[in-house]
Amino acid sequence: MASEDTQACKRRKVAELGGLNNDCLQIILNYLDYVDLVRVSRVNTQWYNISHYLLQRMTKIVMQDLFQPWKRMFHLSDRHFVDIFKRLESLSELDISVPGPYNGNAHSSRRTRSNSSRIMPQGLQKAMLTYCPDLKKLAACQHIWEMKPTLALFKRLPNLTHLKLNFSSLTDPILDTILGNCKLLISLDISCTEVTGECFKNHSPTAIKSLNIGSCAMMFDHFTMSEVLKNVHRLCPNLGKLQIWAESTGEFFEDVFRLYRNEDLLTMSSLKTLNMNEMQGRFEDEEE
Repeated sequence: MASEDTQACKRRKVAELGGLNNDCLQIILNYLDYVDLVRVSRVNTQWYNISHYLLQRMTKIVMQDLFQPWKRMFHLSDRHFVDIFKRLESLSELDISVPGPYNGNAHSSRRTRSNSSRIMPQGLQKAMLTYCPDLKKLAACQHIWEMKPTLALFKRLPNLTHLKLNFSSLTDPILDTILGNCKLLISLDISCTEVTGECFKNHSPTAIKSLNIGSCAMMFDHFTMSEVLKNVHRLCPNLGKLQIWAESTGEFFEDVFRLYRNEDLLTMSSLKTLNMNEMQGRFEDEEE
């Protein structure tokens, strides 16, 4: 009996909202997130039109709740992803990072990272592939990337300018595809990943102005700090901000200052901001 009363009350409230004009209803529905907008669009034609209009205007989406098992979005099907993304016609910024203990801290251990990471849902990846060709900013931290669909995805995102993939299973073949197809990148964060940076040598200079390669252990296993810096400069000749850290701080500072001041190499001449192990140094042009 109580359940029937509750359902009747809900129907009365929907009926009351149905009597509102479009402007009033739009103000109310504007408080809903993208998932709820898709759901309420099934109420009637009026709600569909207003929900569709609001979804079309969204330019930024943060989907972190998707990867929380106690949240409702964890159970979205492939069809739900399609329903959401096909209406986000103005979407230019997407954050699908997995919430976890890293909180942007690149000093979290590999063990912590792997326990928090999740495999990218196939439905989400397919929806991005089909409906997000104009995406400009993408954050996808702590994801386990499957090779084939990931390569296809980044081939379809040529307009990316900001990309954040730290604490993920990013490898050299995927990074190679990103550098080869995302020519407009100006900010790239691949810290705490499995890349070696070998592919840096395969690409012509890019427009990247901000680069984070901190705690890329395999990179510093394959190359010395001096070689890493030379590869970085070749790939990013206009680099203004570099975030990089390794176990040997002394080696790092010795190499970076030597290369910066080397008149023959003219390396790092555009570098203004250096971040290492939460300590920042700033390069300014000085007369010697």
